[in-house]
Amino acid sequence: MKRCDVAVVGAGPAGSRVARLLAERGFRVALIEEHSEVGRPVHCTGLVSARTLSLLGRVQMLNKVSGVRAFPPEGKPLEIVAHEPKAAIIDRAACDAMLAQEAVEKGAEMMLGKKATEITINESRARIKCHPEGELDARLVIGADGISSAVRRAMGAAPPAELLPAVTAEIPIPVEWRRDLVDIYVGRKVAPGFFAWAVPADKVLRVGLASNPGTQQLALLERLIKKRFGDAPRLSLNAGAIPIGLTERAHGLRSLLVGDAAGHVKPLSGGGIYLGLTCAGLCADAAERALNSDKLSEKGLAGYTRACKREIGKELSRSLKMRKLFVSLTDEDMRVALDLLRPADVVAAVALHGDIDFPSRLAKPVLHRAPGLMRFSPKLLKALL
Repeated sequence: MKRCDVAVVGAGPAGSRVARLLAERGFRVALIEEHSEVGRPVHCTGLVSARTLSLLGRVQMLNKVSGVRAFPPEGKPLEIVAHEPKAAIIDRAACDAMLAQEAVEKGAEMMLGKKATEITINESRARIKCHPEGELDARLVIGADGISSAVRRAMGAAPPAELLPAVTAEIPIPVEWRRDLVDIYVGRKVAPGFFAWAVPADKVLRVGLASNPGTQQLALLERLIKKRFGDAPRLSLNAGAIPIGLTERAHGLRSLLVGDAAGHVKPLSGGGIYLGLTCAGLCADAAERALNSDKLSEKGLAGYTRACKREIGKELSRSLKMRKLFVSLTDEDMRVALDLLRPADVVAAVALHGDIDFPSRLAKPVLHRAPGLMRFSPKLLKALL
């Protein structure tokens, strides 16, 4: 049986970053990935901020975008364009593979094609059984294994409050398409409980949506593509889900959670790379302290959950309030709200202050310029000022 200091389950960005950080600090690290190839299948648009690019390091950019077109249920879209790029679209599969390779180069052992099927944790160790074969004993197990985290189940931790099914298709980019803009489509008939998007990469357009459980995501997506892009061929189709809300605790006996497994996802956009990478650093620090002091009890690891909440909790709390308001809006409310954002000074404020990692920072400059938005939820919006 293999033995290591740390078993990281899941080789997404957060898991690979934790594995690299701990391996370069001298710990014996195993990085367990259920797929035979890191980064595939792809469940992400690859839209990231400059802030995230700096965390990723060298990464292949496919495109840069400087603005957004927001399509209401009825009426003309609202276009907001900044004077400089606000985000980039990366090759997500290549990015994941690069991060995993960096972990291996620092000394982590990669275990590809191994699905963690049984995890038992006790006072002396964490044992991970894999399929098709393999068994591993670790002093600490870190769950970076996504929305259906096996590590989280073994910890007995509750999942995030919501889970929104999502589906994305790739289609050829229309010749006339503006590659510097991302499209957002809102409305209860489009994507109830969330929104739809069209993100331009290099040669393809990534069109997708998330919506409430129980709705027909694929049918909604097909209807959107037909309406907006006609008979465009589907080059690929992937399904996934977006967790909304932090897990109550991201720590347990000899165990930690990071990334989607812990709900480290932005409630308004569904993006998780930035938060996952940020918390991966906190996770590595907590793991290092616990391993060096041999304080691997639930109490000994509790500081990690507190650290995550200090780092990202305020923004997530504010974003959850904004999401609560967003999902309460009727289609007519959506149309009115977008109309209130059309004046030039409001558009300029959004273009200047818009930040996909910290969307709540828009509340104050926008509400000062468009006080009519207060009608939708005065108490909630005042709390954001």
